[in-house]
Amino acid sequence: IPGNLTYNDSLIVSGYDNINLTLLQDYSQFGAWFYWNQLAATLAVEDINNDPNILPDTKIQIKRFNNFAVGSNENGKFASGGQAIATAIEIIQNHTDVVAVFGDFLAKTTIYDNAVFSYNKIPFCGATQTSMNLLNRNNYPYYFQTMTFAGIGKSIALMLNAWNVKRMAVISTGSLNPPSAFCGTVLNSVRSRGIQVVASLGLTNAKQIDHISQTLTAADARYILVCGSPTDVGKIYFGMAATGSHVGPGYTWIAQNIPAVNPATAIKLYGPDYYKNARGIITAWNGNDPNAKMVQLQTQLVNKVDAIQAPFGFQFPSGDAIGNLNMAQSYDCVGMLATGINNLMLSRNTTSVSSDMKLAMNYTLFLNTGLNGLTGGPVILDELGEEAAGGQFAFVDGLTTDLNYVVFAFTDANSTKFTYSTTSGTMNDGTPLATAPVFFDGSSVPPADGPIYSSSMIAEGTSGRTLLLVLFSVGIILSFSFLIMIYYYRNHVAIIAGSIPFLTLMALGAVPSYASTFTYFDTPTTFKCYSRKWLQLLSFVIMCSCLILKNLRLAMIFSALAPLNPRTTSIYNWMWPIVFLVLIELVFLGMWTLYSRMTVATTVTGTQVNVVCVYGSNQGYKLGLGLWLYNILLLLGLYYATYRSQVVRSSHSEFPLLVIVSIGLFFGALLLVSTQTADDIVNNELQHF
Repeated sequence: IPGNLTYNDSLIVSGYDNINLTLLQDYSQFGAWFYWNQLAATLAVEDINNDPNILPDTKIQIKRFNNFAVGSNENGKFASGGQAIATAIEIIQNHTDVVAVFGDFLAKTTIYDNAVFSYNKIPFCGATQTSMNLLNRNNYPYYFQTMTFAGIGKSIALMLNAWNVKRMAVISTGSLNPPSAFCGTVLNSVRSRGIQVVASLGLTNAKQIDHISQTLTAADARYILVCGSPTDVGKIYFGMAATGSHVGPGYTWIAQNIPAVNPATAIKLYGPDYYKNARGIITAWNGNDPNAKMVQLQTQLVNKVDAIQAPFGFQFPSGDAIGNLNMAQSYDCVGMLATGINNLMLSRNTTSVSSDMKLAMNYTLFLNTGLNGLTGGPVILDELGEEAAGGQFAFVDGLTTDLNYVVFAFTDANSTKFTYSTTSGTMNDGTPLATAPVFFDGSSVPPADGPIYSSSMIAEGTSGRTLLLVLFSVGIILSFSFLIMIYYYRNHVAIIAGSIPFLTLMALGAVPSYASTFTYFDTPTTFKCYSRKWLQLLSFVIMCSCLILKNLRLAMIFSALAPLNPRTTSIYNWMWPIVFLVLIELVFLGMWTLYSRMTVATTVTGTQVNVVCVYGSNQGYKLGLGLWLYNILLLLGLYYATYRSQVVRSSHSEFPLLVIVSIGLFFGALLLVSTQTADDIVNNELQHF
């Protein structure tokens, strides 16, 4: 926080009450954002101290600590986990009168000091943190938050499903790895609901406009989720709009935060009408529909903030204290801590917090303290320890530089149902309300999520379809003709030398492979994803195992130095290993089908559209790798059988045929690998339609 503050170690001892608030007018700046959120907590303490029903015999004293490392810059890039731990230890050791903690604001430092506070049984409430790690009840049992975070991913995925969106891109100025980031949480949710992420981009800063543009162009993304602070979202979105890239009709941006820009600076950078480009930005948050009591409390808070700002000649635009800052969550954090501790003291019939009471001051004490706050009436926590609230969705109207938003839809608290508002006008708190969104082009119809194309694979009447039908017909005719020939000439010396059971199995084994041709026709489905793999791999294992066992049997016979036991050379006894190898393949295929949860997805590069079968679970992916490895082992077995067949007499030998087959398979696999990316082969298992 900018100002002439003085410290005793990390404790602020003076200067806080004399801060020049004109330096904090632009709350998109890091220090200003800190100040206004903690001011709400200060106002909450004042109200509680004046409330005879909450801690009536106690006056809450505030101690402010700075856990930013010396030299940290304005955007927080040097926020230090080590400094956060040191500050927490300082509080525990030197300030034993501290019974509860609010603040920190950054998840990346709260992860560290929170561990210290939970270990020492100090309840901690967060109002701005967004990290699933912090909601780990085993690691942080004394932490809870009024910022609803975990459910927002489900809410956004539900909205996209309602709009029939199947593909999207994700841009983040932070980590994309769940559970540590907002974007990661959304990524998990949208993928679980069948939405393909065609591009995911983690940025080192918000100024990489060219890189963002190139990535979105390559993916041809039309729905774009952008995660980051209000300032970063503003830099990315208006930077893209200024270049004319991926902002306009047909594109829908979903923002973690509404862009925050200084109007004067924005006009210089992006032009005088920059704010008009913001029309149609969708934002979502979890929050309760405000009742009359909540509105009253919110109004009181806003009036107090306005009164504090008035001597300095400014005030926030209407609704910013509640909508674009976390002041309501900060205010309720303090209220939850106070009412929870008050309830515990009443139950113990005491007027002070003793050490034996700390065990009961974990997050379960605050699940429902009875607090009627600014964010809920009452404020209730879910089982993870965050405030339980449904999703709310709004669009930016793009009418003024204030970048006002209009709420248009909601989800229930469990994020299972998405509904548009049935009325227009204003909500109880004065927030504008509409019955439908307004997108960039002024329409309320959600834009298409990609280029318009046919969903067929090999359509009727095309030359490719005709060729495959001809090849299928020829293959089936040859297979059954061969079966008839085997039966008719079953006593011929050449047929007998070729081993009738093996020849019969190979002729039948070719049929599933030819039948898989039909899985390339017409509309792609998950059934075709599964059936193609079943048909092709069954054909491969039958034919490959027959070639291996047939030629190993002959090699054993012709390399024997003494007569062999007839049971050892019996053709029918050599059928059992084939059955065993096929059964292994069937087990792999069955497990793969059960756990893979295959879905049909599209990828777009420029004007080219590919439809692929993709996995819906890690277990299926691993079983798919198992299938690959097993069939590679069969292929290696064929190479070994080729080598061993050199000893077979020419009248029975298939050595030339095996050499041709082995070389063909090798170069075919080499060509396949060289023309596909690693992701195509491993993740999609060459299942391109």
